[in-house]
Parts: sequence; structure tokens; C-alpha cells
Amino acid sequence: LGVASAGVAVICTILLLFGPWLLAQQPLPAVLQVLHRMFPFARGLYEDKVANFWCSISVVFKVQRLVPTERLPLLCASTTLASLLPSALCTLR
Repeated sequence: LGVASAGVAVICTILLLFGPWLLAQQPLPAVLQVLHRMFPFARGLYEDKVANFWCSISVVFKVQRLVPTERLPLLCASTTLASLLPSALCTLR
């Protein structure tokens, strides 16, 4: 019940915050523009929020040389989910 309540609160908050873009004449391009500005993969991995991690790992693993630019969001999402999985499973126990 606690997890469901938290989930409902998160979804309601996201809907409230994205409300102006969801109510636009063309909501999909508006929301995609917001997401593009929040997660600027086009500028590379060494920008903004995750720069410390990617700069540290690039000493050993040259991500930008080995992974095509269009695959970077999938790599970042997979890495983030994999790193969060142990603590999420521990929390849900």
C-alpha cells in the first residue's frame, strides 16, 4: 500500500508539472522538447548531471568511441537502472 501511494503521488506530481505542455495544441512535440532539454544527449555524456560518472569511466572505457550517439540514451538508462536495482529491491523487501 505504501509503494502504491508513493507511485500515485509521483504520477500526480509529474502530471501537474507537465500540465502546461500536455495541454498545448501539440502536446507530444512540446513534451519531447522538455525532455530533450532535461537530458541533452546530443551534447554528449560530459555535460550536466552525469558528467562526473562518465568522465571517470572514460579513463578506461571510451564510451563515445565505442557506442553510437543514438545508443547513448539506452546505455545511460540501462546503467542507471542497473545501479539502482539493488537498493530498490532492498527497499521493496
